[in-house]
Amino acid sequence: MGVAIQVRFFQSATGDTPALNFIRNELTAEERVIVGADLRAAQDDWNPGPPLTDGFGKGLWEIRSKTPTRQIRLMVCVHDKVLVVLHAFIKKTRATPAADVKIARDRMKLL
Repeated sequence: MGVAIQVRFFQSATGDTPALNFIRNELTAEERVIVGADLRAAQDDWNPGPPLTDGFGKGLWEIRSKTPTRQIRLMVCVHDKVLVVLHAFIKKTRATPAADVKIARDRMKLL
């Protein structure tokens, strides 16, 4: 195991951290533990690929968390050697919604 990569949450120009707010406000305590453990696993050994992560090209990745009742996704990228959590959502369909990918890509452009 190598050195853990630093993690940051995307912060808007107004100081809002939408992905962190989602995790804090929309997930149960049990789901937060699972998502936190998966984020920590990715942080400790950033070696993107299934089953924990999947890529969308051009440096955009998702961290896949599965709880007993829902699937939660963190959309991330590496910027200046930091793992940035761009967007978080509950996955409700087989394919990742294009709108969620767009949000993450738009936030990547602001880094």
